[in-house]
Amino acid sequence: GRDALLAADVALTGGVNQIGPLGGFAVTGSDFTLADAHALEVTGAVSAGNVTLSDSAGGTALTVSGSVAGSNTVGLTATSGGLALNGVVSAATLDLNAAAGITQGGGSLGAGVLMSSTGVTGDVALTSSGNQIAALGAFTVTGGNLSLTDAGALAITSAGATPAQVAAENFTLVMVGAGASGDVAISGAVVVPGTLSITTNGTIQRSGGAFVIGTLTGSAVTLADFGTGANVTTLGQF
Repeated sequence: GRDALLAADVALTGGVNQIGPLGGFAVTGSDFTLADAHALEVTGAVSAGNVTLSDSAGGTALTVSGSVAGSNTVGLTATSGGLALNGVVSAATLDLNAAAGITQGGGSLGAGVLMSSTGVTGDVALTSSGNQIAALGAFTVTGGNLSLTDAGALAITSAGATPAQVAAENFTLVMVGAGASGDVAISGAVVVPGTLSITTNGTIQRSGGAFVIGTLTGSAVTLADFGTGANVTTLGQF
């Protein structure tokens, strides 16, 4: 069928929606909100000023195979299950939350800020080489590991939610950009009781925030400066 093209807020949040595939849905200059109770797959192009998709199904509750774009924010939340990001998701602020992990099987993420306002339980693997994340805000992973691949310079600010930290059992950050496009600037709290691994073709510089790490490993081309006040139990290969 035809894609839906609208110019006013769309809020499909009443009752218990049972929507499987979500095709093309464009809301111009306004917001699109959908709360669903059935495993939801975005197959078309969904866009709005702010896009909020939440799903209460178990298993893989919300899959993006098409694209989701928000000129301001995109919020994707699986309250009982997981997220599968296989398409293209872009926003000034991208907010990902899940009760059973997040996977990325392809596509790319583009965000001024990547964050998790309510946190994620289980592993988070955002490992596409096409990801372009400018800043990593607050992102707490409970009972799992965080893996992020980024093709642009990254500022770890840990801001935007409470607790204001990037936290996971283990955190693997791979910067695939060349030179300054691989730079990592850390100004927010990072709490990783296991292993923090940062690999970059650029520099790593920490200017502040709590830095509580079990084992620190990785590599940088020109500079790795973790500043003062770092609490690192073990320095691995670096």
